[in-house]
Amino acid sequence: MSKQKIRICSILLFSIFFFKLTYLGFSPTISGWFINGCFLLLAALLIKDIKYLFSSEYRWINIFVVAYCAISILSVEMNVDYINNLLVMDWEGYYISGVQSSKGALYSSVGLVMTALFMERVSVLGRVEVMLRTLLCCMGVLLVFTDIDAMQHVVINDSIDGYMVGNKFAVCYLNLYFCSLYYMLHPILRKKEMVLLSLFLLILVIVSIHTRCSTTLMGAAVFIAMAFFVKKKFRAAASKPRYVFLTLFVCDILFFFFTPWFLQFEVVQDFIVNVLHEDLTLTGRVDIYLDIQDAFNESPWIGYGVGNSGIMSMMYAGVYDAQNGLVDMFLQVGFLGCGCFLAILGLLLKQVGDSYENVYPIIVLIYAILAISMVEIPFKHSFIFMTFLLLSKNRPMLIASSNKKNNL
Repeated sequence: MSKQKIRICSILLFSIFFFKLTYLGFSPTISGWFINGCFLLLAALLIKDIKYLFSSEYRWINIFVVAYCAISILSVEMNVDYINNLLVMDWEGYYISGVQSSKGALYSSVGLVMTALFMERVSVLGRVEVMLRTLLCCMGVLLVFTDIDAMQHVVINDSIDGYMVGNKFAVCYLNLYFCSLYYMLHPILRKKEMVLLSLFLLILVIVSIHTRCSTTLMGAAVFIAMAFFVKKKFRAAASKPRYVFLTLFVCDILFFFFTPWFLQFEVVQDFIVNVLHEDLTLTGRVDIYLDIQDAFNESPWIGYGVGNSGIMSMMYAGVYDAQNGLVDMFLQVGFLGCGCFLAILGLLLKQVGDSYENVYPIIVLIYAILAISMVEIPFKHSFIFMTFLLLSKNRPMLIASSNKKNNL
């Protein structure tokens, strides 16, 4: 795979997961044609590499990727009539949308399979830097316009929509992903790189404050702590799957079911009120967590379909957001889909092994997103795309640089 081919594939994948022509005012139809074209061109470029999809090194990762995609498509198809019946109901002024066919789920699923295949091939060929630099350039260009638009946006009554890339969370997550990509290209932080990364993180904090996205501030705090203050021996431990899953358990499962108990502690109350500037119901999240548990009984195995978690949250809790990352994913793809997602994440972390320093910035991103997932829904396909960068462990330039440093 040539450098030019890697650059083109990187641009196409970025367009699929992070960019829509609707951002520039084009109609959804034209935007759909653009995405279709990206998929077709990407498929044409990677068709010869499909034989590597189930190679021994990444076989189990790809098996669970395909399984996750199959469940995503199946869950949409099996719930299409149920969701369409809900869409015609009166939701008191709310605009409710859902995936009404398997087309959207099929596209996103194909995108995930292509992402896995592409990043595996790039890693094997040792050309990770080409991919990372291309993704960073694409995201940087988009981010310039996105942040300018966000800072000009007048926030009224904590409104979340109306931004160039969708809502305020999309804006802040894009900034967080950019910081991760820059850090990924410069995991050995020297003075210049540390100053620039600090500047990008400062922009993230400013944008988060302006858009009143307090949860991203929590993710930024985790990112800063792990990037600048965690020592090497603790970095190795943080990269182990068991500690990532322990954090996931505490942030999403334990917090979801035991939030009322946590709120009894004064230190927790102080953090919520004085740091996050939220009320002690976490802006109504406590009631949401209690009400939405009823949705678990209806379709536990495959969920209600990708893109349909919002309408199910509205139906059971009266809000268009489950306010918890893993719960939102459960509503979309059920126990089976969540199990496949966790298996993919675990296998990606396991294959890193002793090369954790090469992908530590993505480890940092994962912990930051896990912190956010306590009270928001960041487990989008764009995040899954970013976790696949854990495959970028084979980095000859970085290894050579590290060896040179050790020999001095």
